[in-house]
Amino acid sequence: MKKLVLNLALVMALLVSITSCRETKTEADELEEEVEQESEEFENETEGAMEEAGRELDEAGREVEGALEETGREIDEAVEETEEAGESVERAVEGEDGDDN
Repeated sequence: MKKLVLNLALVMALLVSITSCRETKTEADELEEEVEQESEEFENETEGAMEEAGRELDEAGREVEGALEETGREIDEAVEETEEAGESVERAVEGEDGDDN
């Protein structure tokens, strides 16, 4: 009878240790799943933010390009006006020189 009680106690101790290991593994699995879910959510949020930033950068690039083109046109116009003013001055100077002769 004594051996039977000791064997039962040993079996019970073994069952408790196996059961607690399973629970620990289950808790570890749950924690792993939570970490994976959080990682996926973070990745999705980050990916969305990166895509939005990319779109904003593209738009900013187009705006800068448009501004540069407009500035180039204005510079070209200023050059033309300066050339025309120079030609007018030359004609005026030539006209004054012709009057003195």
